[in-house]
Amino acid sequence: MGSADRQYMRDRPGPGLFGPTVRHSPLLRVILACVAGFVAIGAARGWARIDLATPSEFSVDALREGRLWTPVTMLLVSRGPWGLLWEMVALWVFGRVVEEWTGPRGLWAFLALAHAAGLLAHVAAEATGAATADTSVASGTSGLAMACLVFAALREPGRAVTIWFIPVPVWVLAAVCVGIGVLGALRVTTVASPSLWMAVGGAAYGAAAHRRGATFGLGGSRASAPQRARAAPTRSTSSQERVDALLEKIHRDGIASLDDEERAFLRDASKDYR
Repeated sequence: MGSADRQYMRDRPGPGLFGPTVRHSPLLRVILACVAGFVAIGAARGWARIDLATPSEFSVDALREGRLWTPVTMLLVSRGPWGLLWEMVALWVFGRVVEEWTGPRGLWAFLALAHAAGLLAHVAAEATGAATADTSVASGTSGLAMACLVFAALREPGRAVTIWFIPVPVWVLAAVCVGIGVLGALRVTTVASPSLWMAVGGAAYGAAAHRRGATFGLGGSRASAPQRARAAPTRSTSSQERVDALLEKIHRDGIASLDDEERAFLRDASKDYR
């Protein structure tokens, strides 16, 4: 049986930036919302002379003053177009690695927990006096981007990205970005970004998610009992048929839906194709 004849390949959407799989990805929705918010805030400031950024930024003082919406609206505020560009590119490139392991539903949980970890790190920095005047206000999606980057680097260290025509291992890029964030947050360098502690918290969550499971068992795209039964082998099922069933299961529910025995079977089966 050729690969194109298998059910999971026949059902697979065709390539393209806006194919069905991409259109329904949480990443595209988050990115579009962040870009739209950035444009709207900039337009309000430039055309209507209305400052929407300040009441949307997150800080402990904002919470004390009753601006309880800021943990969400801060995602629509960026420190500038270049900062927004980096965060959106990182979120798209490395977030898709996360989605491969969690599935779309698990990715929502991953992003929510990564954002919560960034907020927690920011609040802790303010409470302990580690935050300076430059870092006492947080905005943007740096926590989400760093969580995806660190998770991708730890889960797939052999992956590389091309930067200015130079292939760079993902783990090297993650080490550099985390180092800059930590040194800047601890005031070792002169880097002064309002979202450094958010980035540090997101990086910590990405590392923890790699060790404990991408979403700590919350919101993952787990297969139901009937789905597991369809993918489970029987005495009359050949190894090739089981491989096809497991690959279809990964396509449908994400690689996180496999249990340890199924992963071990695929690893052993893959040796036959080398």
